[in-house]
Amino acid sequence: MAGRAAAKVMAQAGLRTPKGFTKVLSVQVGSGLDQHGQDPTTAATKAVQNAIGSSTLPGIVHFVPGGLDGVKVKAKIGVPGPQHVDVETVKKAFPYGNVEIKVVHGGLRWHSGIILPGMGDPPVEAEDADSSDDEDQLAGKVFAKDDMITAVAAVRIGY
Repeated sequence: MAGRAAAKVMAQAGLRTPKGFTKVLSVQVGSGLDQHGQDPTTAATKAVQNAIGSSTLPGIVHFVPGGLDGVKVKAKIGVPGPQHVDVETVKKAFPYGNVEIKVVHGGLRWHSGIILPGMGDPPVEAEDADSSDDEDQLAGKVFAKDDMITAVAAVRIGY
């Protein structure tokens, strides 16, 4: 029964192919975190690595016209402070493919409760106050000194 039900569901399925793609071979999702340093690029890169790091597509060289050179990758990354992401750095996380990255506001910015300059946080100053209830931009700064930056990446691979 389960096989027939699945076949019925699949018979009604509609495939959505991104612009510029002929086929989508894989869709992957991952998250990444910069615990200290308040760096959206680090969080975005880790999200991409998490998305693609637990899968392999060994048949891709046979399915994609042109082999690895014909692979197309579209990644959408949600992260606080998207304007601060170095897209070229994030692209280096992909081992192959023609990579297109779109960075949007998303993810999560939250407080660790501790400022650790030795781990990448800015130096502690006497006027640093607990801002754990303040999730908005702080006095012209982009991030608080104890912020943790979480990014989410959705990656589509195809040709």
